[in-house]
Amino acid sequence: MSPIEHKPSQNDQRPSAEKPSGDEELVMKRNREGMIFTLLLGAALLASLYPLPAKLFSGVFAIAALVWAVRYFIAGVRSKQAGGWIVMGVLGALAAGWMILQAIGMAVLYPQQKAYEDCVASALTEQAAVECQTEHRSQLTKMLEDLGAG
Repeated sequence: MSPIEHKPSQNDQRPSAEKPSGDEELVMKRNREGMIFTLLLGAALLASLYPLPAKLFSGVFAIAALVWAVRYFIAGVRSKQAGGWIVMGVLGALAAGWMILQAIGMAVLYPQQKAYEDCVASALTEQAAVECQTEHRSQLTKMLEDLGAG
């Protein structure tokens, strides 16, 4: 009999992959939700490093990460296992909240922040960059004084 005609006997067959139990499925779901949560948080952090207007996408990713944090906590509670997922979820949710606040602040101060970033990008010397920073601070101080007087 040639190898092509050879039919596998019961000894030749590999054991079929067992389906995970209910508890294992819950742990796998928690891990999957945690991975997506971490990726969204990383995307928010990465987007915050880009110049405006791309920096505003950090808020969008942070909102999605916060939603996924809730899903992660639900999956973690259903898995009925204590562990590092609690710490990761809390710290990640706090980081996402902070990035949301930063994005809101960036959107409110968009004109001033955009002018500052453009000024620093075009500055050729250290002194020019310092002047950009001084001008930015004076604009923010004036804006806050105007808000306080109004």
